[in-house]
Amino acid sequence: MLASQNQIRWREFWEQFQLNATKEFGWLRNARWTLYRCRQTLSEEAFSRLLHGAPTDMTGDFYQSVPDGDGPHRISGLLKWLSGGYLSNGQFVLQGVPAKPILEQWCFSLVDAEGHRLDFEVAAGKMRVRPTRTMTVKTNTYEIVCRRQKYTTIWKSL
Repeated sequence: MLASQNQIRWREFWEQFQLNATKEFGWLRNARWTLYRCRQTLSEEAFSRLLHGAPTDMTGDFYQSVPDGDGPHRISGLLKWLSGGYLSNGQFVLQGVPAKPILEQWCFSLVDAEGHRLDFEVAAGKMRVRPTRTMTVKTNTYEIVCRRQKYTTIWKSL
């Protein structure tokens, strides 16, 4: 019974992020391993607070193996670092471009407190999002309505 509950919890955990990349497989492997190790040692609340917090200068540095003690520093603010914004009140607030260098294509998902999912795809100097329900993306100058289950480009580099 307990093993089954743990298995369900881990499956839900990995479904929340779905972090993938077409290159940088070493970075991806180290990122997933660090997320896994941190989630094992932290409570769900502490882990979530860490992911949604402010990025540090070490955030996202998964290009080499991560010592266990450095894990929390490397995932602190990871979701904001990857997306350039955050989810709030059923909308995505875009504060800038992602801090992660764009090499080829990578994608990930954010899930808010109500379980609504926002899939991100970043490639070739643009970011597209696909929400599970109609959602607004806000920036300092405009609002973009993103229809459910359809990709919408929310920024492009020049």
